[in-house]
This record gives sequence, structure tokens and C-alpha cells, in this order.
Amino acid sequence: MFALSQSPHLGQLKLLDLRGVELGGGALKAFAESSSLQSLRRIQCERVHELEYEDAVVFGRSVLFERMIRYSVDVYTRGEFSADDVEGEWLVEDRERLSHAICDAIKRQGYAWKMGKSLAIAFAHATFLESCTVLSLDKSNQPFGNESILALLQSPYARHVKSVDISGHRIDDNGLRAILKSPYVEQWESLRLSSNQITDEGAYLLAASDRIKHLQLLDVEGNPVRLRGMIALWCSPMIQGIEEVYDGAWELEDECFWVDHVDPEMSEEELLASATYRPAEVGANPLYVMQRVQELAASEENEIYLHHQNSTPQGLSYLFEAIQRLENKRLVALDLSGYEHPLGGWLDSPVLGDVRELHLSERYIPVDEPLKGASQPEDKEFQRRGRGDEDLQFLSSFKRFKNLEVLSLCGVTDKGKALLTETPHLLGLQQVNLGE
Repeated sequence: MFALSQSPHLGQLKLLDLRGVELGGGALKAFAESSSLQSLRRIQCERVHELEYEDAVVFGRSVLFERMIRYSVDVYTRGEFSADDVEGEWLVEDRERLSHAICDAIKRQGYAWKMGKSLAIAFAHATFLESCTVLSLDKSNQPFGNESILALLQSPYARHVKSVDISGHRIDDNGLRAILKSPYVEQWESLRLSSNQITDEGAYLLAASDRIKHLQLLDVEGNPVRLRGMIALWCSPMIQGIEEVYDGAWELEDECFWVDHVDPEMSEEELLASATYRPAEVGANPLYVMQRVQELAASEENEIYLHHQNSTPQGLSYLFEAIQRLENKRLVALDLSGYEHPLGGWLDSPVLGDVRELHLSERYIPVDEPLKGASQPEDKEFQRRGRGDEDLQFLSSFKRFKNLEVLSLCGVTDKGKALLTETPHLLGLQQVNLGE
């Protein structure tokens, strides 16, 4: 291979076809340093073994590497970006599209050569990296790992990058710690870290780093971060200003962990210590409850209006318990329209004493759950009944709603209407919708 690289007869060679051959790092370095292969822009082979760090640097700085990437970009974009000139920057207006094209070319080359780490190091030392405003390296077949990603994100040629996607590159907590020290972190607008190997420790690093608070998007989905790490993230003031946060919290809905006694005044240590195991059938998302309470605590409004059709009974109990601890806050309207569960013991919460509006419309049960007094609908596509009578039965047993003025129900029958007129603490209603 060294002799081939030094041949004076291959100055016009554009394609070197070595399919079936595995190249060592030394051969690729020899091609990169060759003064003879001045037109070479494609090397086809079975694979290229990972290079030593210094050899990868040499390859990245070579004209050969830039010529190969430019050619790949040119083919992929059908000539949108010229591959003829390898001197200086790509002079184009659409830097974002060019950035994606370059990153796609890097990923395609990695797939063809079955190479990951060395290619990322080479890219980090390539001057054409200066043309990139986006580093979109997700879904790569060859994970780069900590060292290579770090070299890329700390490269002096990466100073124009605004958006970073390094999902799926086996980045762990140590890698994340180093990434957060990159000199360019504070100019990034988005950071995607999904499907890596970041754990609770990494979540704590993000929660404590003031270098990410300017981000517009943060994505940590698909990492092995557990409940405690997620709580640290949710409670961190560093992410409060980030417009979009993808943290995979929805995956915790089926996990058997709860946060008891949610209180915005609790320290992080107290919050973490309160995470406990509970049976799965309890079924609610503690993170959602905690986030909602934090939003209420931060609000300047003293009167609280809640719309919680997706909560579970246990979730509502925890929510009301937390609201009760909020100073100078009163729950005045509760909309549970579409709430799928029967009313329950949470109706006795002291928080409900100030409620003026209660909406329980669009609450149905299938016809195979018999409800006395309700008529059978003829249209079989709508075989359901309103829960109005059932809800009134519960409301008549709880006297917390002493200030109730507006009540909306669903499918109340004559039996329910009679119960309504016989319940003293519901006689002061100013507006009633029976959902007939």
C-alpha cells in the first residue's frame, strides 16, 4: 500500500477500488500524506481499522479527507455544493443544509469503512468543520464514544456550531462532564443527548450546570436515568428557561415510585429522600404532579384554576395535598371533564372548600357497567352512559363544596335531579349543566 501511495503514475486516479481488502491505519495515513494521489476522492474497501490518535489527526488535516467528503456531499446533494474546489471555505448561504450534508457524508463514510472513533477525530481536525453550524451525528452505525466526541466538540473549528445532536454514541457521565466544559457550550441553542449511557450522575451534572440555561432545546430521552435523576432535573433552575425539554419522564408513569408530600419549599435532598416504592396499581406520575405544583407556586395569581382530566385518583390526592401547603393560593375552579375514574375520597380534601366551579362533563361509562335510571342509546356506536347520577351520589356525601356556584355534569337522569334538589349544600348553585 505504501508503494501504491508513492507511485508517480496515479496522479489522475479518482477511485481506488480495494473491495475485499481491510486497510490498516498506516495505509490510510500513507494515502493521506501522498504527493502522488492528487485526484483521489474515493477509497472502496472492506473496512479500515481504527487509527492511532495522531494518525487520525494527520488524516483529518489532509486534502484527501476533505476531497472525499466534498465529493460525497456533492453526489448526495446532486451538485448543490461544488466538489471541484478544495481550497478554503464552502461559500454558500444555506449553512444549515450544508452542515447536515457534511455530517451525513461523515456518517456514510463511517458506515462504508466500519469506522467510528477515528473518523470523528479526523473530522475534529478538518478545517471544513468551520463551515458547520449544525453537528447532526445521530443514528450513526459506528458510535464515536467519549474521547472522539470530546475532540469534536472542543475543536477550534467547531466555533460556529449552534446545534449539537450526538445521540446514540455511548456517551457516559464522564463524557458528559467533559462535554459541559467545551468552550462553545454557551453558544449552543440545542443539545440532543438521547440514547446514550448517561445515568443519574449525569442528570445531576446537567441540573447543576449554569452553562446550559440558555439552551432552547435539551433532549436526554432514552438514557438510563432513574427517578431521582429526573427529579433533580425537574427541580433545577437551570432548565426552567429552556423552551423544549425531552427527558423521557413519560416512561416513569409505569414505574412503581412516588414522591410523597411534594412541596416547592423542600430542598433537593428532601425531594430525593422522599422517593419511595409503591405498588404499580396506584398509577400516577409523581413527576407530573411535582411539575404542576412548581408551576402553581411560581404563578403570581392567588386563585388556581385546574384542568386535570388525565390524573389518577391518587395523583389528585397528592396534588391537593401539595396545594394545601402553598401559601396565599386558593383552588377556585376544578375541571375534570373527561376524567376516566370514579370520584373518590379526594373529594374530602380541605382544598376543595374554596372551589366555586366544578366541571364533570364528558364523563362516561360503557353500557356493560349498568347504571340504574339511565336509558339505553339506540346507536350501538355510542354504547355509553354519563356518570352524572353516580357523581351526584358522591357529591351529596361530601360537604366541602360549600361555596360551589357552577356545576357541570354528564347524563343526569330524573333520579339524579331528585338527589340534587334533596342535597342542602348543593341548593345554592347559580348555574347547573346536567349534560342531558
